[in-house]
Amino acid sequence: MRRAIKPDNEQMRLYSLNPEDWVDQHNPARFIRELIESMPLEEMGFTDPTSEEGGSYYPCAVLLKAWVYGYFKGIKTTRSLEDACRNRLDFIWLVGERAPDHNTLWRFISRHKDAIKELFVKCVKVGYESGLVGLKLHGVDGTKIRARCSDRSGLRRKELQKALLEIESDVKRYIDEVESSHDSDEAACLIPDDLADRQKLRETILESLANLDEIDRDYMNPHEPDARKMKTTEGISYGYNAQAVVDETSGMIVAAEVVNSENDIGQLVPMLEMSRENVGESCEETVADAGYASGEEFLKAEEKGIEVLVNLSKHFDPPEDEEHRFHSSRFEYDESRDEFICPLGARLTFEREKRSRNKKGKIRIYRCRCHADCPERFNCSKMQRGRTIEYSESHAAVRHQRIKQKDPSKKKMLGNRFCFVERVFALIKQHMGFRRWTFYGLDGVRTQWRMLCIAHNLKQLYKFWLNGDFVLNKSWQNSDFMLNDTVKER
Repeated sequence: MRRAIKPDNEQMRLYSLNPEDWVDQHNPARFIRELIESMPLEEMGFTDPTSEEGGSYYPCAVLLKAWVYGYFKGIKTTRSLEDACRNRLDFIWLVGERAPDHNTLWRFISRHKDAIKELFVKCVKVGYESGLVGLKLHGVDGTKIRARCSDRSGLRRKELQKALLEIESDVKRYIDEVESSHDSDEAACLIPDDLADRQKLRETILESLANLDEIDRDYMNPHEPDARKMKTTEGISYGYNAQAVVDETSGMIVAAEVVNSENDIGQLVPMLEMSRENVGESCEETVADAGYASGEEFLKAEEKGIEVLVNLSKHFDPPEDEEHRFHSSRFEYDESRDEFICPLGARLTFEREKRSRNKKGKIRIYRCRCHADCPERFNCSKMQRGRTIEYSESHAAVRHQRIKQKDPSKKKMLGNRFCFVERVFALIKQHMGFRRWTFYGLDGVRTQWRMLCIAHNLKQLYKFWLNGDFVLNKSWQNSDFMLNDTVKER
């Protein structure tokens, strides 16, 4: 006969008073504790109060363990973290039965933003020196995440200008009514009570428009001026652009940054330089999507000796069909004669120079002189004076990128980018449940992004710690950890 399993609340039980019995040996809380205790926290910037005066305080090591393990477990708000430290056995064990309140936790993270950055770098070095992070293939990508501020509280120039016109129209109408009245007492009665409030609102709008002029934008959120309108998974809203460089071998994030740029242009080389600084060496190849395609970035990468492989958009490399037969990429440059050769064999000679858009370089312009007799004249260009080609300093770098991507092995690398780069963002957004910043400001979201990346990296390291592939060492000055033969062979 089947029976229901009901709770017996009156049954007396004896639980162990030893906290070590509350958490098993394979619990990630033990890994986090070993990791934090093995690091020179004071050298990294985590400093405890040194004054003899004042009340009691929580050591940095205790608060850092709570924050790191909280993000490891998907807990990202201070009140939820406080609740976990009071009610969850693994957290109670980790913080030594000390339950810091949410204000203490927030003050700690807000005071140690630079130290959090150092912690991220330390975790990357652990992965690299243990042999988990390779230097064969890295991938860089960005994802747009909604800001904490509300979209409704944002200011738009058109809306402000429209409201300003309505207010000025109402004020003028009230003044006209007052002036048309002959009785002073009656005129006083005609003045509305909210006229003064309308004047104040007008001043506020004028101040907001001045702020928009100062930052040279048509929108702004007064509660979070650093946020920008960008396309996120929830639609167009205020947000930030989170950048990451991911290692193919381990899936670890080796460089992390947040910018408020609406696109990824200009982020390629800075992210790769950050990766090289964190790891200590440059990767053999780094792949990126078409959002990073930029002639200037290709040139910078070549000058710095960084190998990149970026999906070229139609602007750089259109399909080889009849429609794009006369695209600028089909014109070959003859360096010996300083001329361009069109697909039909005609030569374009140098005409003049002009300044580039960023005012940092010059662009050479070449023009076709035989367009009048060309049978494909109007298929090539509708310009009356003939087709022109612009040659910038980055022309050779773009051409090298086109040639590079004709290699089948390079194409395969680009195809694999989605498998290990996009996967990281999926893990952070879906499995870790992070789809909106809970910190304000650019500095705040940078700290939160590093905490997320630290948690992601520790999840990868935890797998090897669980298998006994490496053991953390308390002496960071001599060696970060002891490796076993399995990891050394990798």
